[in-house]
Amino acid sequence: MGSDGETGFLADSGGKSHLEDRQSMQDHHIPHGSTLTAYGMTCAFDGLNGGASCRHDGTGHGFTINTLSYRFF
Repeated sequence: MGSDGETGFLADSGGKSHLEDRQSMQDHHIPHGSTLTAYGMTCAFDGLNGGASCRHDGTGHGFTINTLSYRFF
């Protein structure tokens, strides 16, 4: 959250971090049913519940999040 109270998303692309605001985030879409692997984490995007599940490849620990809930494992 910025000093003005606006929320954002910290994106890291190849070691170049930057804060994305809500408007710029709307331009990014990951198709449901896709998986994405980066920095030792693999995330699966579920079209059924509109959420994602991300797991650390080495430990198996991670989280699941959707519009209704979140869970750590």
